[in-house]
Amino acid sequence: MKKKILLFLTFILSVAPISAAAIDVNINNRKLALDVPASIINDRAMVPMRAIFENLGATVVWDEPTKGITATKGNDIIRLTLNKKTAYINGSAKT
Repeated sequence: MKKKILLFLTFILSVAPISAAAIDVNINNRKLALDVPASIINDRAMVPMRAIFENLGATVVWDEPTKGITATKGNDIIRLTLNKKTAYINGSAKT
């Protein structure tokens, strides 16, 4: 499961559309309704993590004091912190 999530995030974050027009996010051929629109920042497509992860069946929790977010699905746990380049996947650090 974590490999699928990483592959999906890598793809989404590395693909920049030709124009800065609307960016659609699709899962299983279904367009997601996003509360925060996807956008291009520094030539990267940025998409809201919560909408994607919850649509994939994960539980997402925001921790305001640490500015961290945790996504959990089954035994898989992904932790990210705002403005940090390191993600933790099942406790293992990934850049």
